[in-house]
Amino acid sequence: APSLQDQRQRFVVSALWDLPIGDADDPGNATASHNPWVRAFSNIEVAPIFSVATGMPVNPLTGVDSGLAYVFPFAARPFGLGRNSLRMPLNADLDLRVLRTVRIWRGKLDLVAESFNLLNHTNVTDLNPSFGSSLDSSSWFGRPIAASAPRQIQFSLDYEF
Repeated sequence: APSLQDQRQRFVVSALWDLPIGDADDPGNATASHNPWVRAFSNIEVAPIFSVATGMPVNPLTGVDSGLAYVFPFAARPFGLGRNSLRMPLNADLDLRVLRTVRIWRGKLDLVAESFNLLNHTNVTDLNPSFGSSLDSSSWFGRPIAASAPRQIQFSLDYEF
């Protein structure tokens, strides 16, 4: 049987783009422009991270001591289902960081916006593994009961001198 850490596929792509307007590493050496649009979009870095992964295994249980082993937690599985035979759905995530550098006095100020789970995809982190002893509880068997955080956005300032 697969272990609880068995993940069949995982694909991650990350990048760092320094937009070709101005010089984000040294804003003082960037050629001065009188065009307000060029100045507004100069010294910007964009860094996305995209990941897709197949679901992790979940161990199905009956939820009762059907084997009469008198142990807790109950470890009996429903008939016909092996250990860790359930799988959570696919997880997909896109994180994005945008940084703009502004020259101030003798240093530089970094204006940063970061977004986690930008697409707001529901990533399931746990399924109901309990088959239950009644017919009503079996309808909830294998359904999602927990998910990772929804879209989050944060802003920060960083002054380097």
